[in-house]
Amino acid sequence: MTAPAIFLLGTLGVGGSERKVVRIANALASEGRPVQLAWLGGADTLLTEIASDVVVSPLFRQGKYSIPALRRLIGLLRRTRPCVLVNVNFYPMVYSAPARALTGSDVRLLASINTTDLRGTRESRFMHFYAPLLRHMDTVIFGAYAQAAAWQSTFKVDAQRSKVIHNGVDTDYFQPPSPAVRSRIRARLGLPEAAPVVICVAQLRPEKAHGDLLEAFARCDVSTARLVLVGDGPLRDELKRQAKELGLEDRILFAGEVTDVRPFLAAADLFALSSVAVETFSNAALEASAAGLPVVLTDIGGARELVDEGASGLVVPPRNPAALATALEDLLRDQARCARMGELGRARTVAAFGFGRMLAEWVSVLWDEGGVVASRPPQQVA
Repeated sequence: MTAPAIFLLGTLGVGGSERKVVRIANALASEGRPVQLAWLGGADTLLTEIASDVVVSPLFRQGKYSIPALRRLIGLLRRTRPCVLVNVNFYPMVYSAPARALTGSDVRLLASINTTDLRGTRESRFMHFYAPLLRHMDTVIFGAYAQAAAWQSTFKVDAQRSKVIHNGVDTDYFQPPSPAVRSRIRARLGLPEAAPVVICVAQLRPEKAHGDLLEAFARCDVSTARLVLVGDGPLRDELKRQAKELGLEDRILFAGEVTDVRPFLAAADLFALSSVAVETFSNAALEASAAGLPVVLTDIGGARELVDEGASGLVVPPRNPAALATALEDLLRDQARCARMGELGRARTVAAFGFGRMLAEWVSVLWDEGGVVASRPPQQVA
């Protein structure tokens, strides 16, 4: 019988990394692959989204470092004898490395790192501790070639033990809407039928730099345009105040957290993301591209691997509202070009970034069937 693979998370709270792991685990289980999810503690919001045939193991961490949680992980390794344990981001390594050592297990330790730029993040303060653990991993999975190169250079991660697996999106689930569906959704959301609409899907947090997007949108000389912000977070009230100060109250829809983003994508003409840190290979941008929208991204992480520059979208410098405004205005003023770029983006996403492709690469890495070496970015898709 094939030995199981275990994903170890810090929490099962709602987040891009956590949600992606749940989707991967569910898909692996549906194929009959033995997969388990363990989490150290904190929120378990995503527990209801985990398929019944995925084994779950809460470790009940309490405090800054929990010896009882470590003991539970050791017990889990001894009971299940997994072939591989995947640490999702940094903190789980603090438990998996000593657990392997104390059990004498031959389990392979992988780390899946979803962060590119640590400046200003909590993890940056702990990298003197995390970096040696990262170099101790048997394999480090990165989400983009640019990210892999940065980590290999800055934190001396061995290139021979690095793999790149781009995020994947279900291109059947995310599709361009019909004109009738688009009109119906716009009416429901109170968006004018003929207005060009920009959408951003991201938590309202500092690293997403929504303030730059609001400033850029205010600079665009397209008075009929509308901006839809999907997501919630600690900056919601501050961003509403900024929108009022910029005179944008009547042109911005704060949609909040939603369970299904597809109706909002269907109502839009253009996707924009103004992140200044953390972003590696945006799932939100992939979903928008699969839905037939051109994307405007800041030059963070793997943005230039996701976008075929000038064909499926545009890439602008981060922290530069003027450059972002120029890109948005160019596309908002040329709806035909906007539509063509969306079509090319959809074709590129189907060809290079489908969920099935990502899942096959994870299977290869988890069960040691070769893997995906971090060597070169994907070819552009015309």
